[in-house]
Amino acid sequence: MTKVAIIGSAACANKFIETIKKHGKHTEFMLQFLPENLPAIIDDIEIFKKKIPREIFDADVICDYSGHKDIVYALAGVKKVVSPKCFCAADISEEFGIPEFEVEIDKDNGIIKNITVTKSSPCGASYFLADKLKGLKIDEALSKVGLLTQHACRGSGGPLGTIHAAAEIHKKALKDAIGKKI
Repeated sequence: MTKVAIIGSAACANKFIETIKKHGKHTEFMLQFLPENLPAIIDDIEIFKKKIPREIFDADVICDYSGHKDIVYALAGVKKVVSPKCFCAADISEEFGIPEFEVEIDKDNGIIKNITVTKSSPCGASYFLADKLKGLKIDEALSKVGLLTQHACRGSGGPLGTIHAAAEIHKKALKDAIGKKI
């Protein structure tokens, strides 16, 4: 059982908590710490570290959604800290991180009969995609996967936003799964 703790609050963090509770068989959500009134620079990491609940340090993985560059210093020495810009690109546990799918394809007509999520993005967009892409022809599914990911994604938008990275990551996962079957 992988124990996950979260620092910070963002739409992605809150969705990850929901996704763990709904789909996590081998991943357990421990707790969320919401640091308040953080200065732009944390001068004394030890003082800040004392504000963090001790249970956070018992986690196997701490996901830092705070967006604060100094928090990682307070977490030095913990088992694993994940603080990427795009959480779809993070290896969090055997169930959550870089998405992976298994597909069942009707080879006679090129239709995706079933999609199983073997590893989900933290926000759960992978499950949304698996549901929406069933029954589509392979080419159609590959053309829609990016847009559908962006519909479900809780990442940031704009030209440099993580929503585009999430779309590409999910598209690659679907391509890889299809490639294993055809």
